[in-house]
Amino acid sequence: MLEDASASIRAMPSTPVRDPCGMTSSNSRQKARKPSMPEWLRAVAGVNPLTYLVDALRMLMIAGGQGAHGLVVNFAVLGGVFIVFVVIAARLYPTLIE
Repeated sequence: MLEDASASIRAMPSTPVRDPCGMTSSNSRQKARKPSMPEWLRAVAGVNPLTYLVDALRMLMIAGGQGAHGLVVNFAVLGGVFIVFVVIAARLYPTLIE
């Protein structure tokens, strides 16, 4: 019981980042004729990397799956985000081990 509580406490710091990312991505919405999100929320979803991940997975896993972007765009955005975070982590790592 105590181990479960400590695991949930360790996971709490990521919740304020993870939940808005999941809610603003297009992971639960199929491409529709009429957009279901307000304009400002579509702008937020457009810069959310989770949107590109879900779009790529839809195209790869669903037979005949169509995405909002091409696979090249999806993987380019995901690769760019990965590189940015690797650079940030590499710069922060020396300060964390001191």
